[in-house]
Order: sequence, then structure tokens, then C-alpha cells
Amino acid sequence: MPKSSLCDLPGGIQLSDWLVHGRDGATRSSPPELAREVLERFGDDRIDRPGTDDFLCRETALPEELHGEFLERLLQGLEAKRQAAVELLARGGWDLFLVVFKESHCVGHEFWHASGDEVDPVRDVYRRLDAAVGDLLAQVGPDTHVLIFSGLGMDANYTAEHLLEQALLRLEPRLPRWCADRMTRFEAVEARIRRRLTPRSSSAWLRGLRHWYQVEHNELSGAIRLNVRGREPSGRIEPGPDYERWCAFLQDEVARWVDPDTGQPVVESVVRSDEAFRGASRSGLPDLFVVWSRDRPITGLASPAIGVVRAAEPGFRSGNHVADGFYVLAGPAVDPTGPGDAVGIIDLGPTIAALLGVELPETAGRAVV
Repeated sequence: MPKSSLCDLPGGIQLSDWLVHGRDGATRSSPPELAREVLERFGDDRIDRPGTDDFLCRETALPEELHGEFLERLLQGLEAKRQAAVELLARGGWDLFLVVFKESHCVGHEFWHASGDEVDPVRDVYRRLDAAVGDLLAQVGPDTHVLIFSGLGMDANYTAEHLLEQALLRLEPRLPRWCADRMTRFEAVEARIRRRLTPRSSSAWLRGLRHWYQVEHNELSGAIRLNVRGREPSGRIEPGPDYERWCAFLQDEVARWVDPDTGQPVVESVVRSDEAFRGASRSGLPDLFVVWSRDRPITGLASPAIGVVRAAEPGFRSGNHVADGFYVLAGPAVDPTGPGDAVGIIDLGPTIAALLGVELPETAGRAVV
């Protein structure tokens, strides 16, 4: 399992951070000897090990010369997890058996551009993954409930993330466009230098001169932070009505952006984090998220306020997340007739708990059986 701390499971076992996407640490288990056994017999991850040469599932596109090695290691990892999962399932006596395969996710990030081609790595991995699931299902009886799901989907990684900073500079109050463009070039050079020295992507003194700025985020949506007095070290926007006015201004202006070549909108929505999210640490989030339209490539940004903004793409991966995942649920308690219920990811936990005859405390989801 990824993203899972170890629990005390009487009569159970848990294996965490082995052959997972975005691993957080060394492979570990309860009981501890399980991790040692699995690593000795099946080997460690050769794709998702940040800080080593075995880090191929990166946040940028892989060079073409690494494609073959990446795909080979991905399939080797899938086979290793299939073998380990089949053996563990065969031990029997499980109330719940849960295994996560990362390979469909990783191959979608790096090879989405080839999906549908005669040689299609995405299709090949999906077929191998389907066979692995079949091997697991072959070991369970008719009284077993089976849930197969993906928490998200994958699609082409069309984005304007690399254009956002220059566009935001052009919206700065009383800042001439020529000055905004020079600041963009300067900040790009300055950011490359600073990334070699410190994790921060932009210096505090440059941000202190501005009313808003881009903060690092996934290509799915641009992230904007307002420079608020009392919250940021050199705030320029007063909390309250002034903040509300500038948020509304940015939402309105950003929503007007179109592709200069097609005239089509490039922004699906502009989300205010204080309206979308809850929690004590909400103020640490970006103030606005710019959700990019994903139905076609974005060649630039254009509007009366910013003119036309273009820049070379820095080498994004060809595939990225979309919100729609899927689930398949089968078993004695499931009515197989008609369409299944539309569910959210938060409903899967309560559904599994209901099938086990228990309830999850403090959850917003609902059981669908």
C-alpha cells in the first residue's frame, strides 16, 4: 500500500511502500520480517526511488532513450507484485485482502502520447495488469466480494502552467507590459539559480514587490497566491474588502483567457480555496486555482488585458490525472442488474467497512451496499 502508516493488525499483515508510485520511505511491514522476505525474493523498486538512478517515474517527461528501460522495469515490477500478491492471498483466512498496482498510473504519465498507436505501451501494461487481477480472482470463491477501482483517471496533459507567471505579471497594477516581460525573463533565470541552492522557486524580495504570484503546483491547475498584508512578509493587499476585490478581479480576468490560435477558452474554472476547502491550515494554500481546459493543446494565452503570451513548453509528461476514476463491485450483496451507483472516492472506505460488518468513524462517505 502507498501512503499508509503501519497499523497493529492482530492476525493480519501489512506491507507498505513496496512497488508503489510516490513512495515516502523505505519498504516496511508488520510484522517486520515480511518486508525483508519480500525484498529478498522479489527485489526493490527500480522506478520510484528518488535520489537514486532508479527514479524513472519523474515529474517531467523521460528522455526517449530511457523509454525502453522504463517500460521493462515497469513490467518487471508488475510481475513481482503479481507473484507476491498471489502467494500472500493463497495463505488464506483473510477478511480483507487489498493490493495496489501502480503500473497503469506510471505508464499513463509517460506514454499517453502513444496510446492508440500500433505499438501502445499503455495498452500492453493494461493487459498485463488485467491478467494479474485475473490470477488473483482465480483464487477466491463465489462468496467473496470483489472491488476493483482507480481513484482517478488519465488523459492528455494539456496545460498552460508554463505561461501563467508571465500572464499574472501582465495583470499587475501599474506595471507596464515591457517591464512585466523583463521580470518574467529575470525570474526564470533567478529561479533556475535558486533551485540549485534552495528548494524555493522564487526569492522573497521579488515576491514582495508584487500583488500576486504563481506558486508551484501540478500542471492540472495553476496556483496563485495573493500577497496579503499580515500573512506574507511584505504584503501589499489588505485583508477584507481589498482582498475580496482583487480575488474577484483575478477570477474575472483569468476566466477570459483564450488560446490565441483557436480563440477557444483555455480555463475550465477558477477555484477559490477558501470556498472549496476546510481546515485549520487552509491559509497556507494558494488563494486561487486555475483549472486548465484539457480538451486540446494550449498554444498560448490571450485576452485584452494581457495581450498574447507564449513560451516554449518545458517538457511536461504526456499524460496526467483527470478526476474520473472507476469502480467495479461484485459479490453476493451486490445487485448486478441496472447501472451502478455514482460514487465518490470517499464512499469506497465505508462500502468496504459495510461488507465487513463494521462502521468507519468520522467519515463523510456512504456505503453503496
